[in-house]
Amino acid sequence: MAKTMIKYEDGSEWNQTLVPDELKSFFARPGTYDAYDCFYNLVDKDGNTQVSVKYEIKEDYISNMSFLNKDDKCIPMVEDFINQLNPGHISNIDYAISEDGIYYVGMDSIKRASENGIRFDKVYMKESFAISKEGKLYVGDEEIKHAYMNNVKFDDIRMKENEYCDYEDNVYALAEDGTLYINEDEIKNIPDDVVLKDVFIADCSISEWNHKVTRTFYAHYTPLETIGPNAEFGGYVIIRNTPLSDKIGMYVIETPEEKQAFMDAIKSMNSKQEHTPEHAPEPEEETRSMSM
Repeated sequence: MAKTMIKYEDGSEWNQTLVPDELKSFFARPGTYDAYDCFYNLVDKDGNTQVSVKYEIKEDYISNMSFLNKDDKCIPMVEDFINQLNPGHISNIDYAISEDGIYYVGMDSIKRASENGIRFDKVYMKESFAISKEGKLYVGDEEIKHAYMNNVKFDDIRMKENEYCDYEDNVYALAEDGTLYINEDEIKNIPDDVVLKDVFIADCSISEWNHKVTRTFYAHYTPLETIGPNAEFGGYVIIRNTPLSDKIGMYVIETPEEKQAFMDAIKSMNSKQEHTPEHAPEPEEETRSMSM
């Protein structure tokens, strides 16, 4: 039995349907035992479903949102519903959460909010996006490139397809002061005293790192081998498939305990290198010196 949650003047309404216990195993996702605990539907005055939502109560997670009608008139109703539900995360749609906790759904709504001076705390988009220090949102590679060329300072950035760089994969570093470095040469020449917020250098040729990174550091599939004395890591670290990960036996570093173990392993490795002679005499050389 569907329960009405929100009703609108045009006859549309949001209703909720709980999955009966005897059917939960039927709705469970493949490979898991979790079930979609609850369905929500936006129906029009004739009872036709416009938007369908699958929500996992235990995980506080909208795992799927399907728009059966692409009419933009649904968007305000979807935002109304999401702001009442206040989920922890939403899968498969573009959305943003403002600094005061308001959800905006869809690229057009997010852009409009940004143009109206709304500042975002979190943004989730399928396309590349960047947010300036002033709170302006840039969507897509071309907008980000134009802003970069005009020396815009950024507060956040997520680059999906870095077409204007010289490398096939995303290579960028965002400094705490908002400066964006977008190719390998720029990153290699970052001054030592610059503190970075986010770094993505996967699949490039950087083999040494000596900077503080306050949030994310992605360096998988690189020849990364050395961590310098200035390096610190405050957030998520991925070094899978690197000489460094082979040496210390760590690949993904996330928890405080893992970060401490990671830094301890780096210190131990650097200490051993300091005490290793740069050049040990060859056996023949040593024999000659003894015979003399």
